[in-house]
Amino acid sequence: MAQSYPEGAQINIAFLGDSLINRPCEYDHANDGTLSNRERPTNKNRNMNFGLLQKIEVGLKKFGATLDNGTRVFADDGQTIFDIVDSGIDADGNRIPSQLERLQEAVQNGYQPDMIVLFWDSDISNFVRDHNNASDETLKAFLKAYKRKLQEFATAIDALGIRLIIAGPGLLGEGWKVGLPAQFWGADPVLDACRNINRDIAMKHKSNRAYLDVRAALQEKSSEQYYYKGGVTLDGEHLNNTGTQIFANVLVIELVKMLHL
Repeated sequence: MAQSYPEGAQINIAFLGDSLINRPCEYDHANDGTLSNRERPTNKNRNMNFGLLQKIEVGLKKFGATLDNGTRVFADDGQTIFDIVDSGIDADGNRIPSQLERLQEAVQNGYQPDMIVLFWDSDISNFVRDHNNASDETLKAFLKAYKRKLQEFATAIDALGIRLIIAGPGLLGEGWKVGLPAQFWGADPVLDACRNINRDIAMKHKSNRAYLDVRAALQEKSSEQYYYKGGVTLDGEHLNNTGTQIFANVLVIELVKMLHL
């Protein structure tokens, strides 16, 4: 039977992903006076992407819940699903644990989040930049590897006994290309395919997984001419304050459903 949370419940969330979750900017992208942080936040009391965690907490309070102080951010800038799952090697030859490995170690040491949120699109944006108008064979190879690694991640989370929300992609693509950098034109086939993979993997285990279509939420709340500049992103990909609020709103709705708040 699904767990129900009492009034005033504290919800612990582990965030994994890339710079859509944790953007370690050294300057003001938006040129709007927003304070960007050089150090990467690790808990809900520190600024992260236009106050994402604070926006989530405001939303949860409407349902009588708050974010637990133990909420943690494992996300890193520029991480693909392979980086999230597999360890790496630094310039000195030292092993770098992946986000999944760091989460698994934390759980082994007693950390027990109520929910894991995965939000990233570095794989997609990198592929579009490097393979604009890619051949069918190249795209199929990318999607096959993408699906295999995301399935590996979801299976590992199932083994931890923690519920998972797979969110994204956040990049809108060709239909919203006014002002969007040219390398993102023609991105729709890649975005559509990855969205379908994300949704299908989430829907295979409805009891402990969910899919959050951030792209659709951004499209619904934004108009084409404002998507790129002054709308929902800073640069056609990374969410600005408005985009972050949209993401927080739809995420809270999904959390409420999954956690029976």
